[in-house]
Amino acid sequence: MNLYIAESIRRLRRERGVTQERLAEAVGVTTQAVSKWERGEAYPDITLVLPLAEYFGVRADTLLGVDKARDEARIAEYISRINASSKHDNAETLRLAREMYAEFPNDWDAIGQYITALWSENLYAGGPFGWVTNGDEIIRLCTRVREECTVAWLRFSAAHHLIDVYRARGELDKAAELVSEFPGMYLYTAPELRLGLLKGDEWRAQYRETIQRTFDHLVTKLRNLPPSVTDIEARAAMYEKCLAVIELFFEDGDFGVMYQELALVCCQLAECYAELGRGENAAEFAARGLGYAERYDAISGVYTYTSMFVSGVTADFDNGLYGPSRTCVSEQLEILERCADKFACRELTAVLESCK
Repeated sequence: MNLYIAESIRRLRRERGVTQERLAEAVGVTTQAVSKWERGEAYPDITLVLPLAEYFGVRADTLLGVDKARDEARIAEYISRINASSKHDNAETLRLAREMYAEFPNDWDAIGQYITALWSENLYAGGPFGWVTNGDEIIRLCTRVREECTVAWLRFSAAHHLIDVYRARGELDKAAELVSEFPGMYLYTAPELRLGLLKGDEWRAQYRETIQRTFDHLVTKLRNLPPSVTDIEARAAMYEKCLAVIELFFEDGDFGVMYQELALVCCQLAECYAELGRGENAAEFAARGLGYAERYDAISGVYTYTSMFVSGVTADFDNGLYGPSRTCVSEQLEILERCADKFACRELTAVLESCK
């Protein structure tokens, strides 16, 4: 169990408006000793624990941070249960996160988990989305994080969630102000900066990981642009180009997480061709997309890529996007069923009936 006496002394001294000099005088040590305690470079002599606790008016356990260590173990247990819950069972995730927040309303990890759970509500059920229905609570908590929390990644995460809330509310000026706080270049990330600290095999492994991350972002961008294009032929051409990019990057069916992207793109292509009245093409891509979805759902555990640019990079499918009640196949079937009904595409309907 970790002890947090340095943090406790620093916090208690500041809360009570006591200087390091005054504290040093009260317990009979030097100011330099107090400074070292607060920086975690040294611990107070055991004979000073009770005098320090009495001076601050707290229990010795509180001074030593035993309560905090006990709380962290409890929070870690909550987070483990949240991670073990289905990623698509947002109701259970939110229940656990809300319970943890109620128990630890001043812990930043608990607050961060609760914000994410509020934001994610109904994310995979098609709405109403959490950043709309829970907007007021998300704003309250994210504002608190940004005003009080010193953990950089939590502050940026809070800003990201606030952007979604403000955008959904049409408060674009507020969203734009938050956007301006983020770095202007994607490459200013921890994995990229870490490359400068590594050599040899470690550098190559980290470099491949950054390539994989960059490629994931690229594919998402390529897939998200076509729906904004009104010319259906042009939209289909963009989706086909996206497929070609993915297939070129990976070798010998080493798609891993990208099986999901391939499934999504193929089903979008099926919709394009159904709308164009090209039923055979729609059926071809629908069957292809469902095949990719089946391959995605068949992977479990840790997947390790073998393709040249990302060889050795891993993806944890046990913490993937789909839970037991929902699969990549079921998601694509929903898309294709809506498409077949909307465009009365007989060929597409035939593919769907063959899956029943």
